[in-house]
Amino acid sequence: MNNKIQSLRGTPDCPDLLTLFLENNDLQSMRLAMDFFQNMVSLTVLNLSNNLFLTELPVGISNLVSLQCLNISGTGVRELPMELSSLSKLKCLNLDMTLDLETVPEKLIYGLSRLQVLRMGWTGFYTSKPINGNISFSRLECLECLKYLNALTITICNDSALEGFLSSHRLQGCTEGLHIHRSMDDSLFSLKTLCLPPMKRLQRLSLQSTSMEEVKIEWEEEGRKIQTPYDFQTSLIASERNFYNLWMVDIRSCPNLKDITWILWAPNLRDLFVSRCRRMEEIISEGGVAAMTGDLILFEKLQRLTLISLPELKSIHRFALSFPCLVEIRVLDCPKLRKIPLSCNSAKGRRIMIRGKQQWWNELEWEDESTRDTFLPSFQPW
Repeated sequence: MNNKIQSLRGTPDCPDLLTLFLENNDLQSMRLAMDFFQNMVSLTVLNLSNNLFLTELPVGISNLVSLQCLNISGTGVRELPMELSSLSKLKCLNLDMTLDLETVPEKLIYGLSRLQVLRMGWTGFYTSKPINGNISFSRLECLECLKYLNALTITICNDSALEGFLSSHRLQGCTEGLHIHRSMDDSLFSLKTLCLPPMKRLQRLSLQSTSMEEVKIEWEEEGRKIQTPYDFQTSLIASERNFYNLWMVDIRSCPNLKDITWILWAPNLRDLFVSRCRRMEEIISEGGVAAMTGDLILFEKLQRLTLISLPELKSIHRFALSFPCLVEIRVLDCPKLRKIPLSCNSAKGRRIMIRGKQQWWNELEWEDESTRDTFLPSFQPW
């Protein structure tokens, strides 16, 4: 790893080799010998990630009959060869950030029947344009057939695919990373209200949509669907109906969103990034604040808060918060945000960093002079 390797020549005789790490190199497909893997019959882990010039996998990879984990994330691979179907023991396949990947044969997915972990975040496979103007559900159906699948990262970029995903309890139940993003053709994504079911396994969520106006939480109870933007009781958030494992939320270029009060349902959120949402006025709405009861500590686990290019943003939260785990607040191009929800008791015992423009900092309004003096050493000009 990190050796600037450009080529793999010859046919090394390594019948007992179990693990091979070749990530973060300069491997090029034309310099990768077709039979390089021929004598590695015991290999169980192969990591080729972050080789940007690797545009195709050698057919000889089919010789790795013992392979259980294949990582080609961050490569330039354009298609997965059918020869991969020979890897009958494969349990983990990582395709994250394969932006050029456009072809994944359906028969290949069906053939990898032992897959337990499948990473497809930010792949061309799911962000490519529909063929002949049609959206196929078959790709999601392929995933449904993977009976051992228990960890999924997926990118969705059109209404039809999102509808298929939200109707699949099986896929929701194993999804750890969900990226909902518009494609190059905005007409494919016209959803105005996103109704998310509480997904217990979800860890990372990113949203990007020019049409989305609202996000609601939806679940079924006694045969009926319940939707809520923020008309909830704290006891519900503390119950199983939440995003307990969700630690990262990234929201970009959603010009019609006015608030993201729904993140109250993510009690363990650590990293919140919001950018280029030109109509967003509040992070947590006043209605959401009014609905809060009980002992819920908002942003109890939050470590990093980043707010960029939110011209209408006026409030993060109406009242000062304790922020017991806060490390950093970054604010850029949010001219109407005049107050940060801090008091002299916030981030008690912690030295946090607040980054922003000097003029914005100078014009901030504080709860009192003691609070201003407490956080004055925290500021770093951006």
